[in-house]
Order: sequence, then C-alpha cells, then structure tokens
Amino acid sequence: MGAAVSEPAWSHGGHGGTRAVIGDLEIAAGGLVDAAEALERAARALGVAAQLAMAGARPALGIQAAAVGCAREADALRTLAGRLTAAVAAYLEAERAAHHGVSAFTYGLDVVGDHLGRTWRGLRAFVGAGWPGVALALPWMPTTGTVNEPTVGAAMGAPGDAYDSLVGALAAAVRAAEALEPDLRGVEAADAALAVEAPTTVEELMGRLVWLGSLGDGSVAVETVQGPVGARHIVYIPGTQDWGVLDGNPADLESNLQAVTGGASDAAVAVVEAMRAQGIGADEPVMLVGHSQGGIIATVVAAQLASTYRVTHVVTAGAPTGRLTLPSQVEALHLENLRDVVPGLDGRRNPATPTRTTVTHDRRHSEQEDVPDASHTLLQAHGLRGYAQTARLVDEGLTPSTRAWRATATPMLAGGASSLQAYRPVTG
Repeated sequence: MGAAVSEPAWSHGGHGGTRAVIGDLEIAAGGLVDAAEALERAARALGVAAQLAMAGARPALGIQAAAVGCAREADALRTLAGRLTAAVAAYLEAERAAHHGVSAFTYGLDVVGDHLGRTWRGLRAFVGAGWPGVALALPWMPTTGTVNEPTVGAAMGAPGDAYDSLVGALAAAVRAAEALEPDLRGVEAADAALAVEAPTTVEELMGRLVWLGSLGDGSVAVETVQGPVGARHIVYIPGTQDWGVLDGNPADLESNLQAVTGGASDAAVAVVEAMRAQGIGADEPVMLVGHSQGGIIATVVAAQLASTYRVTHVVTAGAPTGRLTLPSQVEALHLENLRDVVPGLDGRRNPATPTRTTVTHDRRHSEQEDVPDASHTLLQAHGLRGYAQTARLVDEGLTPSTRAWRATATPMLAGGASSLQAYRPVTG
C-alpha cells in the first residue's frame, strides 16, 4: 500500500505494493500456534518420562532438560504467533484508515453537508415538478458522504455472501424482460477509421473513452499502431448505455449482471468480434480499456481470450472487478473514486496481487487546482472527467506500484501515428 504525499489518493497491489499477503501471515500465525501446541505436548510427554526414570540418573536429567527446552520453545513460538497476529491487525487497521481517506470530523461534515444538500434540492424538485422531479433529481443530489464505495461495498459483501445467486436471479429476470430485444449478430465498421496520434498517457486513454461514449450506440473502438516490429492495439469498451428492455445495444443491464461474476455477455461478444474485424494477430500485444461496465467486460475478455490473443494490459475506471480473476501475464490498473458507488457494487475489493494495481482517489477532497468536479453526487463521482484526473496522478507517478505499472505499459503507450476504428453492434 502506498499513498501520495499531498493528494488524497493511494494504491494497493502491484509490483511496488506490500509483498506480504495478509492471508499468508494469518496462515503462518496459525502454523506457529500448531507447532507450539505440538511442542507443549512433547514437553509434557518428556516430563512424564523423566519422572519414570531413576531419580538422579543422568538420562533423567537429560530428559528433563529436553522437556524444559520444548516448553521454552513453545512459549517463544506462541509469542511470535501473537506478534504476527498483531501485525496483521495493525496492517488492516492502517489500510482501513487510509481507505477512509479523510478524518472522522471531515467525514462527518461531508455527511451533514450531503443531508442539507439533499433536503434543499429535493424541496426544489418537489416544488418545481412534483414527485417525478424528485426521482429525476436523485442522481444529481449530494449523496457521496453517506453513499459511497465503502458503504455500498460493505452492504453488498455482507457475511453469508449470497452475491452470485442474487445476481444470477436478477440476470434471469432481466433476460426474461428483454426477451423481445433483437439478438446480436456481430459488428460492423461504423465509419472510416480516424488517423490520430496514439495515446502516451493513461489520462489520454480516459479521453478516448469519453469520445467513445459520445457515440452512444454500443460501439467498441480499436486503435492500431503499426510499428517496426509489428502492430499493437488498444481496445476501448463503453460503459452501460441501455437501461431499457427493447433496445439491442449490448452495453445494457443484462450484460452488467452477466459479466460482474465473470459470465459471458453480448457486450463481451461485441468486443471479441471487433478484435476479429480489426484483424488483430495472435502475437500482437493488446491493451483493453473500459469505464464502468466497459471495465468489467475488459477484465472478463482478458481472462477469456488468454489462449487466443496476447492481452498484456487492462485499464479500468469505476468498475466493480473484485470478483473477477485475471491471468498472471496481464498487468491491470484499476482506477476507483472513493465516492463512486459503482466499484463497490460487487462487495469485494480487487485482489492485491503483483500484477493488479488499484488506485483509490478521494476526489471530493482533491487538492488539484483543476478539479473537474467535487464528487458530491453519484453522477459526478462516476464520471469520466473525474477519472481523467485520477489517471493524471498515475501518469505523474503516484506510488511505487503505479510507477511500476507505467513502466510495463511504456511499449503500449509509446505514441506514434495510429488508426482508430469504431465498430457498432449489428442486431436483428
């Protein structure tokens, strides 16, 4: 775990993160306790043997000394186990405090401010348009002091986790409701490819996602750079665009529910079809980039295509990916706003492995001069403009882990003339 000096942002996992895995430390502590108990049993057995031996005989003295030594070592192992357990507890507490991001006093002010803001905006909406106006205003109301990634994540990942079965039931219900939607038949090139300069920063990747989202038709885009030693590709995947039950856009609620636990979806199929249409070779490096649902799909596709394509990097922004696995050869960067509820919707933190770096940014308390928003509302907290700001921190070298990730991504973010092609879904 590492944190920036002046900006409320930190990372966990990655090559520069804490190497000791909490689970391993807990297992080691348990093993030490087991060893201590075994030594105590040996000490008792040796004590009995010493009593049975002849009083004052040399063998009896040796047995007694061995018994004392076993008891002493058992105490030492138990003490060491206690220290390991305390270290685990201290680490978890420090991490919990870091992920809170602000002091209890400041957090309390956030909650009070949000309450007053909700009351004021709710009254305005009610007076101006009645209760429907209140419903429409909810995503814009101040909420992120109370409803945020930690609070939503805690609710979604409660003890007795029945997440998979719940999501499966919801997916089945949505699938039934969308029975009249046209089926996905493939993808087609939207327009002529754009001749552009390939990105050199993570912030520019976020800019590409903003452009992709503006198309609004579920398109996936593939950017290709032809280099002296072959081509490299960056695939851009949109967030959720269809909340209805009749539109054929694969970037819909059904794909969200299918993908969040690693299942196949039309949105993932559209990505694979776009990669095929672009003619990506099996040995050509690929980076997958997505916001919200697009980040989930990027992670799922990277895992599903591990034996088909050479996916080297995944970049997600505001995506719940904690329940998803990635091949060890994929270097992942996950950007999360502490005030964004979406990354917490799976109730599971991202694994802190050497190849998965998660950056958490409390943009509500950001000290950057050009803060695009204060993350007071749900939409602000989830917006790509804010994630571009978080991406900039990574580009500037936020922590050892983010610097290590940027180093691995240098070949993919080397710039140069590129071709950017959008592929729209074809349904019917």
